Amino acid sequence: MLFRLTGSRAAILSTQSRRSKRHGARRLTSNDATNTAAASPDASAKESPAPFVISFPENPFAGPPPNASYPPSEPAYQLRSPFDSTPFMPPAESTPLSSTPAQPAPVESSPTAAGPAPNYWDWLRRPITFGSRRHVFFEQENVTQADLKANKELQRKFFDWMHKELALRNREGWYLVNYREVDRHGGKELLDSLYEGQLWKALEAVYSDTNHTWDPWRFPKVPDGYWNELANQRKFFEWLYKTLKLRNMEGWYTIHVREAQRYGGRVLLSMYDNDMAKALSAVYPEHKFDVWRFGTVPEGFWDSRENLKKFFDWAHKDLQLKTLDSWYRVYNREIERRGGKAILTKYKGYLGHALAEVYPEKEWQIWRFQELPKDYWNDKSVHRKYFESVSKDLNLKSLEGWYHVSKSDVSRYGSGGPMPLFYGNSLSVALMDLFPEHKWVIWRFSKVPEGFWDKVENRRSFFEWLYKELKLKDMEGWYRVTRTSVARYGGSALLAMHQDSLPKTLQAIYPEHTFHIWRFQQTPKSTWNDIRNQRSFFEWLGKKMGLRDLSGWYKVVKLDLVRYGGRGMMGAYNHHLSDALLKIFPDHAWEPWQFWKAPTGFWDSADNQRTFFDWYMNKKRQFKTLEGWYEVTTKELEANGGKALMPRFYGSVYMAVSSIYPEHKWDAFRFKQAYDGYWSVPVSVGTRLSYMQKIALKRPDLLKEPMPTEADPNFKPRRFTFNERRNLWGGAFALGQYWDGKEDPTGYWMSEKIDGVRVMWDGEMLYSRSGLALKLPRFFTDGLPKLFLDGELWMGRARGEDIADLCRKAKPTNETDEWDDVTYVVFDIPEYAELPYEKRMEILDSLKLGTYSRPIGRRKCTGLEDMQNYLKEITDNLGEGIMLRKPETQYVAGRSSTMLKVVKYREAEVQFVGPYQRNKTLLCEQPDGNICVATCPPDIYQHPPKANSVITVRYTGIRQNGKFRNASFVRERPDLTWEDVLRNAEPLLPKTIPKPK
Repeated sequence: MLFRLTGSRAAILSTQSRRSKRHGARRLTSNDATNTAAASPDASAKESPAPFVISFPENPFAGPPPNASYPPSEPAYQLRSPFDSTPFMPPAESTPLSSTPAQPAPVESSPTAAGPAPNYWDWLRRPITFGSRRHVFFEQENVTQADLKANKELQRKFFDWMHKELALRNREGWYLVNYREVDRHGGKELLDSLYEGQLWKALEAVYSDTNHTWDPWRFPKVPDGYWNELANQRKFFEWLYKTLKLRNMEGWYTIHVREAQRYGGRVLLSMYDNDMAKALSAVYPEHKFDVWRFGTVPEGFWDSRENLKKFFDWAHKDLQLKTLDSWYRVYNREIERRGGKAILTKYKGYLGHALAEVYPEKEWQIWRFQELPKDYWNDKSVHRKYFESVSKDLNLKSLEGWYHVSKSDVSRYGSGGPMPLFYGNSLSVALMDLFPEHKWVIWRFSKVPEGFWDKVENRRSFFEWLYKELKLKDMEGWYRVTRTSVARYGGSALLAMHQDSLPKTLQAIYPEHTFHIWRFQQTPKSTWNDIRNQRSFFEWLGKKMGLRDLSGWYKVVKLDLVRYGGRGMMGAYNHHLSDALLKIFPDHAWEPWQFWKAPTGFWDSADNQRTFFDWYMNKKRQFKTLEGWYEVTTKELEANGGKALMPRFYGSVYMAVSSIYPEHKWDAFRFKQAYDGYWSVPVSVGTRLSYMQKIALKRPDLLKEPMPTEADPNFKPRRFTFNERRNLWGGAFALGQYWDGKEDPTGYWMSEKIDGVRVMWDGEMLYSRSGLALKLPRFFTDGLPKLFLDGELWMGRARGEDIADLCRKAKPTNETDEWDDVTYVVFDIPEYAELPYEKRMEILDSLKLGTYSRPIGRRKCTGLEDMQNYLKEITDNLGEGIMLRKPETQYVAGRSSTMLKVVKYREAEVQFVGPYQRNKTLLCEQPDGNICVATCPPDIYQHPPKANSVITVRYTGIRQNGKFRNASFVRERPDLTWEDVLRNAEPLLPKTIPKPK
């Protein structure tokens, strides 16, 4: 066959050939029964077989016919040349099957031949016949062999005809044609007489004008003696170099000998015993090849010490080893990967023995290699040498230094040497056995032998030794010793046997002595879970402090207990001494208000409140009637234990006794101290409620006397304090929650989230959220109404730090240059808290706010998409986010769900500089060179990323100075370098910052 067939096409031809043999002289295709029956009515008549001819159209590479159908479960069958990456597809002009016997196809077929549309599978199953084609060309051209040999143009025409006859795609296809195929088409005489029987010489002569270079080794047979010339050998390897796309001569090490044989170099390589290294060394004498890098070396190659040294010198560079000592870190697999497997085999897998022979001038420490001979440590004389060598490497000045060495430190030198095999992997056992002349203190090692602390005499010996080391004078000195100190001297494993508790350890070792567990620097966590320990502590402390009875505890404060070791116990009672005493001594008749701090929740009970007032009236002041309360002041009650109770009644004795003794009719004006606001009158009636009116609405039972008017001669007007006036709406700023993404924003009022300083105007001054008065220039607040206004001082987007700095250094001067860019943006009117939001905004829009103030812009949200578009518009222009206000809601002090914050988070890569100890955050460098601070979880701060590594942070926006706002750590980015980040960085700030609406 001419073509090398792959896939099912070869299977079809093979099947047809076998069928022809089974049927004797009849050589037909799989569907020949139908065709033969149609051709001859006499089925029993024996006909001579027709010549078996393979028929190809003009262009067999034109691809499958447009209407070719492929079974979905089977791939398209292809014919492929090893020298051509383009798949061979069946011709578009294939002859369809018919009911007549197959005839030899003409040389040229018409693409417009009549008949049904060709089918791809019919083309694969078409009849193929073989036979001689020697006469075809000569009959068509009416020439003879003599004419062909004499006329070069006719020779070219012959090869062109043969090219078409064999359906070769291009000139590369000639590499598949053999001598017999040329003979079958009538070219044998031409090749033998003029071209020494070589097809490549004929093609080179006929197509000399095309400048095509023919590679003789690519033909089925190379001419005899062709490879005897070194120049031809070099041509082959240079062609193979380009064909395999090698970048340099180093690429030859990756090519196996079978690869070169497959590309036509089989005969050539057999001349060099199929040894690539030998062949390349002969062809390229100017280049020195490392024989071992080809995978195989000649027999006896490693017997030469010179070859061994060449290999190890090369491997030393390839492994980037700095000194000969670096060989200790090399594993056998690294040598095998570089072609030294035969070396390791020669030395029984011991790299150290090989290096000792190659580099005899160095004194090798065999135990430091990663893989050692199995019987190496059987010689005990080597053990001491090993530890002496390790001692030098660790810079130990004496044997005492071994106490500070751990087993893991020794394991870095030869995997611990003989310790795992002979000494139970115990450093202390090994040293005591190998250096018996030294007096060892075994617990000073980082780890003692297994079972050492199980013996009581060893434990007591340790503490007696530690007693002397710490220079303790008596057993009381143990109270000053910490668990860390004991562990530092080698007692950590001993402490672990007693739940890491020094008191329990000492009590077990010295049972004859009584230890007060709370006097130790560190007490076990479970100590105070036992109420008996708590009672023992108070009894001991009472004697220590000289308390005569339990009543003396009223004068003791929490710090006294902490000073004597009761901190852990107080934590169990929320650090309330009164809570502890009431539970530990429940039988005593306690007066809890006499403690420095009453028990938790004590004043929540009305009975306890009345008990306190009864005690004060009957035992302390000894009133005969309730009328005596008119002479009592708030300070007296606070001084006698009612300090935490009186704020519940707004610091007013009148309100307190009115609530506790409601059966009595009280005259508020008869008390020494009237409650705040009693004598106040309404201001701007119809627009604002006074503090007294608010109290009247919330607690009408407290106001039984009529309120005075301005006509009253006893009326003394008074200015309310800021805290008093804040009580009108709840006393706190209205704060929002973050939008969770689930709440439908439709119908909510949207406004921009301002990045500034939150303040409250009380009619005369501005106050911050912490209650500090801001000393702003007088002109800035001119024109503001006498109302409480909630808002924010603002200088523009991304300028939150600027306005904060300006407020810190503000002075009540009339210099306008620093405050010209500041605006007081008003959000709400707290004094109209009961009104719905829409009504409050109507009032706000109708107010005259002055030159430097304005109400916040707002609009209704029509849906989620509208909110997202508005958020994008704000954040794209360096805004912080938006606020959502629920319609028809009141002003609610504190954090509530009626206000929602919607913030867009962004992420960016920054370079980690180092931890920032001031507030336990991370200092980071932005791509633009700015340094920002990113918050992080505690575990990230304790174990931060590597310095100068890349991390991802999340932030809500960018300030005017270019720094990230509200940055927080997200993740590490080990896959990126800082150069990658800088290369792809984009500007963070726009050229101009648009002004918000």
